Amino acid sequence: MVDGKVNTEQADKALGFLNENSVHNVHKNGDRGNASGGDNYWKEKTRREAAEASLKEMELARRRQELVEVEAVDYEFSKLVAAVRQKLLAVPSKIAPLTHNQKTVAATQRIFEQGIHEALNELGNYDAKSGKSRSPRASRTKLNGKH
Repeated sequence: MVDGKVNTEQADKALGFLNENSVHNVHKNGDRGNASGGDNYWKEKTRREAAEASLKEMELARRRQELVEVEAVDYEFSKLVAAVRQKLLAVPSKIAPLTHNQKTVAATQRIFEQGIHEALNELGNYDAKSGKSRSPRASRTKLNGKH
């Protein structure tokens, strides 16, 4: 006591508080903490606030369509792989009728290459939302060797 009043600095030191911020440190059980308990409180509070800020930034990025969920990417990729598979499996049935009467290996090879290019062009115009090529007529080439 100094002049009938409590000296807060001396009282804090006597109670084990090292600075004025420590007086405001409250543990989960409601007790005032010592310096090490107070440090943990502020570290945890800072960590929690940083995590909340990070979540809010991620939500903002998602709303701006700068961030997508892994499940959505996985789903769209699966659709694309299925389309690639379907196009590649269709190539032989499109090409077979055109190759059986070719007189040279080179002519047959050209038909195969054109068929593969057609499938790749269609995939290049693939729209994941609709599951179809965006402009199927623009990407087609004739497989009979005539352009």
